[in-house]
Amino acid sequence: MKVGMMSAKLKTLINAAQKLSPRERIDLISAVSLTLQHTFADQEEAAFWESKTPKEHIQLQNVSAVVDIAELRADFWPQEEKTDDLIAYLSNQRAVDRP
Repeated sequence: MKVGMMSAKLKTLINAAQKLSPRERIDLISAVSLTLQHTFADQEEAAFWESKTPKEHIQLQNVSAVVDIAELRADFWPQEEKTDDLIAYLSNQRAVDRP
């Protein structure tokens, strides 16, 4: 940013900062950086809780509809394992986990 484009308040702050020791300048930069991090974190958290329509979510997340169901096929499942065995295992685990 050019010095001529700065506000008078910012110019005054920069002039004051130039009179600081190098250590104080580093501390000032750290403090300003931390303040900015908190400000943006608060804004991001607030934005998270804002209600959005499904269309807005789609635009924000850049997702597209599945056109071909084959795209969802998982090829990591071992062929020797039967689906019925998995369902039986899950059913058994749920029964064990119930109080």
